[in-house]
Amino acid sequence: MSASSRLPICHVQLLPLMSGIQRITLQVLDVLDFDRFEPHVVCNGPGPFADELVRRGVTCHFLPNLVRPIHPWRDWLAYRDLKRLFVRERFAVVHSHCSKPGILARIAARRAGVPCVIHHVQSFAFHEFSKPWTRWFYTRCERAAAPFGDRVIFVNHHDRAAAVDGGILPLERCPLIYNGTDLSLFRPSFAPRADTPLRASLGMRADDALIYFVARLEKPKQPLLLPDIAAELQRRVPQAGWKLVIAGEGAYREAVERKIARLGIGHRIVLLGWQSEEAKYATYHEADVVLQPSLWEGLSLTLIEAQAAGLPAVAGDVKGNREVVVAGTGFVCEPRSAAAYADRLAELVVDPTLRRRLGRAARAHAEREFDVDRNMRRVTALYDELLREAGMATGPNPHRAAA
Repeated sequence: MSASSRLPICHVQLLPLMSGIQRITLQVLDVLDFDRFEPHVVCNGPGPFADELVRRGVTCHFLPNLVRPIHPWRDWLAYRDLKRLFVRERFAVVHSHCSKPGILARIAARRAGVPCVIHHVQSFAFHEFSKPWTRWFYTRCERAAAPFGDRVIFVNHHDRAAAVDGGILPLERCPLIYNGTDLSLFRPSFAPRADTPLRASLGMRADDALIYFVARLEKPKQPLLLPDIAAELQRRVPQAGWKLVIAGEGAYREAVERKIARLGIGHRIVLLGWQSEEAKYATYHEADVVLQPSLWEGLSLTLIEAQAAGLPAVAGDVKGNREVVVAGTGFVCEPRSAAAYADRLAELVVDPTLRRRLGRAARAHAEREFDVDRNMRRVTALYDELLREAGMATGPNPHRAAA
């Protein structure tokens, strides 16, 4: 199929960072047939995500008025910019991500005449710990945007139930498609750990327990709780060999460093900063436990990757996490309690047999539920389903061909 006859589709993101929500778009693009579809992506400016898209041959559109905070004037300008883009490019499918861009993009796409409009909820803007007015406001926004889309993809049962029970959407328009990871990138080993250059660089012995946290140091991941967890764990198992290895950057980095110093727990914590994908996978293969004290989640890629690596996880007991860290694969804890996380980590630090048993079950769960190729092909199959409903099948876009 010639380039001019490919169906143009557009993913609408917000930030050009390389975090979990952007990686979902990349995973969809990994299985998209570029011979049939011409992919475009919107975000608010250049950055690592946009660089990766360009490397893959994807057209990027930068709309600087698309910002995270609610800003009525800029939000209106972002809506106008999106609508103009959609009219000009004559997209067959618009697939939005993130809460506010998803609201603006759905309305703009439908009013621009886009035949197929999908929104992908990684997590609603409201969650278990939201204030009542926040929940009310964002529920109203989601309800207002819902008629402008054809389907809303959910990644956990909790958010889908909230949408249906809250009268936002009917169940038949709410497919559930789990996130996933490339299972072939992980080589779980349930043998005792060995001395390696990586462990030596972290000041760890072969039999020390490596507790791995990998995420942006932002509020949803509770990075300021990490030093408290380490301090509580030190009190429980002061003689055991273990370290908490923190991979990630973000707005809370300096505050985390200050708290580590104040608690005098620096000998137990290593701050790695941002890791490349290759370095991250190498650390998974050296780790013994993954820690993710989330305050809210959609469906954590970190926890999915932990399971693919055959690692037990200790995570916040919040929506999404409960669907990854199921019984026998790790533990979920009261989200704000450093003591609760430390209690579970202490069990795992002193019992390598328990770590291996939970890790094997975790890998089996990942193989059943989180194969990225299988799950993302369900997303692209949804494109074909909606195109057929729109009478376009999967052939050329007639509007674009006539342009």
